[in-house]
Amino acid sequence: MKILVIDGQGGQLGGQIIKSLKSNFSEADITAVGTNATATATMLKAGAYRGATGENPVVVACRKADVIIGVSAGALFGINYKSRQKGRALRSNLKYVNDKRYMSFYNLLTTGNIVNEDFCFNEIPNILDDFNYASFKRSKGDFYATVTNVKTGEAEYIKI
Repeated sequence: MKILVIDGQGGQLGGQIIKSLKSNFSEADITAVGTNATATATMLKAGAYRGATGENPVVVACRKADVIIGVSAGALFGINYKSRQKGRALRSNLKYVNDKRYMSFYNLLTTGNIVNEDFCFNEIPNILDDFNYASFKRSKGDFYATVTNVKTGEAEYIKI
């Protein structure tokens, strides 16, 4: 089984996932792709068999993976590659970075969440920058977003 782990920031959670995958699925072929070199290096140290950094490696690796696990920014970016919409994540980030409806302290103070869920997960993908749901469903491999359970501190995997 070919597993792709995509992570950003420092790659710490991606590294923990890779360690867990290696102990539970010893036959798995694990590839790590970081949104930056630090994340990639951290996941390689955790035991990924190969690693790469950046958008193009994510695109190629998504085509070959049986299972894709997106962590943090990796989930937000990875879902676009599985739907064959290269550049969509970057385009949205650049377009809405200064829009308080996107991610802002305003949202945090008024809702308790730095992300405006309706804007990010409804208005952007369904109205402003269409997400290709059909392509996502046709694409090879399962996609999981990794979240942290705030009660236990443990990682949980949500199939998207």
